[in-house]
Amino acid sequence: MDKSQGAQYHSRPLKVVMGTPVIVEEDAQEERLRRRLERNTWLVFGGMVFVAAVGGDSRLILGVILGGLLGWLNHRWLASSLKAVLATSATAGTIPQRQVALFALRLIVVAGAIALALWSRHFHPLGIVAGFCALIGAVMLEAGYQLVLILAGKDQK
Repeated sequence: MDKSQGAQYHSRPLKVVMGTPVIVEEDAQEERLRRRLERNTWLVFGGMVFVAAVGGDSRLILGVILGGLLGWLNHRWLASSLKAVLATSATAGTIPQRQVALFALRLIVVAGAIALALWSRHFHPLGIVAGFCALIGAVMLEAGYQLVLILAGKDQK
């Protein structure tokens, strides 16, 4: 059976990525999940800033803001670096040293920013940790959302 005959059995649209057919719907689902996680991260972050503001300690507020921004930067940078590593390793078979250096640079930048913030004593350490973990709260919200969908019988396939 040639490729044109095999394509008639797929009811969902396909695109070819690096010689492999990929179902487009899965890309759309992945994109929706990414957008929900991004939105949930900002909601959790905003909630954390609000709770810190109610507490009134300016060091805690600044710590949550710095931690949230660093966590967001870390997540975005890690996601783009990982995509680049996977793309180059799939085609070349090895990971270029430049990509490894960028992973190390990301770690140095984030750790350096946290170290400078702690050294300045203007940022509360617990605030930095709490803000940095906003993505974890977003993942927990998404897990709860998916659980509710499953229990309601409306799970996304």
